[in-house]
Amino acid sequence: MRKKHGGFTLVELLTVMAIIAILYAVMLPVAKAARGAAFEYNASNAIKQLGMATALYAVDSDDQCPPAYYWTPAGMQAWFGQRGPSGLFDPAFSLLNPYTNGKTLRDPTHVAKEMAGDQSGFGYNWAQIGSDAHLQGGMTTDWYSFNPARISEVSDPSNTIFFATSAFFYATWLPGGDGQLYDYGFVFEPYFWQGNPPVDFRHQGQRKLDPATHQIVSEGVALAVMGDGRVKTFKQQQMKDSHFLRYQLPAIE
Repeated sequence: MRKKHGGFTLVELLTVMAIIAILYAVMLPVAKAARGAAFEYNASNAIKQLGMATALYAVDSDDQCPPAYYWTPAGMQAWFGQRGPSGLFDPAFSLLNPYTNGKTLRDPTHVAKEMAGDQSGFGYNWAQIGSDAHLQGGMTTDWYSFNPARISEVSDPSNTIFFATSAFFYATWLPGGDGQLYDYGFVFEPYFWQGNPPVDFRHQGQRKLDPATHQIVSEGVALAVMGDGRVKTFKQQQMKDSHFLRYQLPAIE
């Protein structure tokens, strides 16, 4: 009589490996989706706090939002920090720092090279909320942002973007473009994007490049905090110029 061995047969081992492979294939997308949802939740919470910090700043500043940037003897002061001798911005000198307990509110999915930001992955609506650059005859110049919006004069806060997820893609078709993603602390209307949006639709999708048409299109969504403090998600095609305007135009019937 043949003696039984305690080990697995080759068929049994192959069966177990096949089951493990199937489970891995099934669970991997679920795990990725759960991880992405957790990151998006953290980013939503951070940008919401950024909106709250702006509201608190306005309370202490006669209802006025922070200026997008201006020049000081120490260097350029932006809403997100001050530029030092190295050319990098120090977020410890953010205009909102006193209202965030000294913490830089970040999107954990943002990974970009240094340029003009605090590596938070969020950009400020600089031309409409952080300055008067949108107004004909406005005083804003290359170095100074004048007349940021007052909270009370934003005509449709629930539909006006104050901050959104942001980054600048230095496309290879641009002069000196290296195809790298750069940190960028500002956003503005689609009218000025020229196919390369500073709003970064990084959540739930990927960026696609079309060198032939010089267009960047994303399948994902951007997060934005509105003037009323709510966080909204936008697909690229859903974001309109009207979402950035300080003064909303009345509908024409």
